[in-house]
Amino acid sequence: MSRRLRQLALALAGRHAFAVALAASVVSGGCGGGGEVGVRRSAETYFFRIDRPDVSRHSTDYPDIRFAPGDLVYVNAGGCARSSSGSFQEHWKLYVDPLGDNAERLHHGLIWIPGATLGLETIAGVKARSPVVVPQPPPDADPAQMFLRLGYDDDDYRSTGYDSPVLGQ
Repeated sequence: MSRRLRQLALALAGRHAFAVALAASVVSGGCGGGGEVGVRRSAETYFFRIDRPDVSRHSTDYPDIRFAPGDLVYVNAGGCARSSSGSFQEHWKLYVDPLGDNAERLHHGLIWIPGATLGLETIAGVKARSPVVVPQPPPDADPAQMFLRLGYDDDDYRSTGYDSPVLGQ
């Protein structure tokens, strides 16, 4: 049976191997844009890179990035996102390993790889045990649901993003 490898930074890879790579923004005068997906194929491996994944909601579907049983998925991620942390003052938080107030429960990038994760899990946790293997789904599972989902933990999504409203931040 073929295996796949995927790597996350946000970059993902394909049928026999997948690599998913997530790249939140690097702070330098605002970061703009969002959700850009790049795909590259090398032999039996697909690499997916998602720059500035959506942090303005708890979960975002990526239906074009699909998984199959036996896929081996590598996850890598980094960068930062802006959040107000429930206050009027905005802060930049690390996307994978946030620090500071409420960091134990907020401001984490999340990932869901059907069968390989238990719903949305922190990217840090999945990255730590990477690669993960996509198992055979139960017989009643809908194959159309075997795609990547990314998310973000926050308590006020109106204030999250990559652009700074203050000039020069």
